[in-house]
Amino acid sequence: MPKINLSFIKKRRQSLGLNQSEMAKRLGMSSKSNYSRYETGIYTFDSTHVPLLAAALKVSMDSLYTRKVSNLETSPSIPAQREEAAR
Repeated sequence: MPKINLSFIKKRRQSLGLNQSEMAKRLGMSSKSNYSRYETGIYTFDSTHVPLLAAALKVSMDSLYTRKVSNLETSPSIPAQREEAAR
C-alpha cells in the first residue's frame, strides 16, 4: 500500500524555501503546529490534503507517495510459479 513520503515532503518544502506556517496556510490548517504534526507523521495526510500538497510543493501527486516493493512482486519466477499452480 502506498504511503505518503514524509521525508520527501519536508525536503521539498525546505528546498522551495517554504516554512511550516506557509504550508499550514496553503493546506487550510489552523496553525504551524498542526501542520507539523502531519509532516512528522503524528497525524496522517488524507485525500483532501494530497492535491494541495502537490500544488504547494510543485510536484505531481504520485511523487508524494512511496511504496516498498516486496520480493514477491519483483521475483522473475512468479509467472512460472503461477503457471505451475494452475496445472
